[in-house]
Amino acid sequence: MPLAQLNIATTLYPIDAPEMVDFVNNLAPINAIAQASPGFIWRLQDDSGDATHIQVFDDPNMIVNMSVWESIDALKAFMFKTHHRDFIRRKKEWFHHSDTDTYVLWWIPEGHTPSIDEAISKLTFLRDNGESPNAFTFKRPFNQSECLPCLKIPALEDDKKGTWKNQTKYPAKVFFTLKLIVSVSELIQ
Repeated sequence: MPLAQLNIATTLYPIDAPEMVDFVNNLAPINAIAQASPGFIWRLQDDSGDATHIQVFDDPNMIVNMSVWESIDALKAFMFKTHHRDFIRRKKEWFHHSDTDTYVLWWIPEGHTPSIDEAISKLTFLRDNGESPNAFTFKRPFNQSECLPCLKIPALEDDKKGTWKNQTKYPAKVFFTLKLIVSVSELIQ
């Protein structure tokens, strides 16, 4: 199961302000490092190649970053063992401090691309409920097996009711695996 992450931040200045130049000029190189990193799968981006102009919130200074990784260790290696860490150290130069969680991690099914709405709902869940297998941070990471009951696959939920009809949506091997996971998780509960 891949790991999805959402990170939001509110810039101190508009993204095109002179104070943001060093941050903006390093987006492409940092994104290239991410994409070349072992374990990288996907990242949110618009036609410009980054996500800073994707407006999710009413505040135009609030930016998002979302990506998918093979593991927590792969994401941590990129964040803390590459040039990216130099920019984490400088975040006070560009971003407001927040007293609430500004990032969230969660496990997703293989082949799934998370939507922004899904990511925001995970962050909201984390803020409202704290760390859980459904939404967590590096402070209390949950492993994949702890998160299996959290996965909500519509086709699988339909099958639990005996009405699963769209077998072409998921290959038989995936369907069998997911059915087995649900069966095992029901046994443990």
